[in-house]
Amino acid sequence: MGKVLRFPVERRQPHVALTWDDVWDQYQIAVVGVGPNLLQWCSGYPEAIDLLISLGQRFGLPIFDLTPQGKVA
Repeated sequence: MGKVLRFPVERRQPHVALTWDDVWDQYQIAVVGVGPNLLQWCSGYPEAIDLLISLGQRFGLPIFDLTPQGKVA
């Protein structure tokens, strides 16, 4: 099991977040709080989750899945 994070407080700290971008109809993965923000887009959920986990591990940051699929899990 992963560590439970207090989302509103932890979101102010450096993190990696996965969201759905309605404008582009794609998933957006953002690395926030580590230098300039890094944004990447993916069209499929499995690819987006893989990239989210990969970036979280690469930068050693907590990850947040803010998509409807992530809220169900």
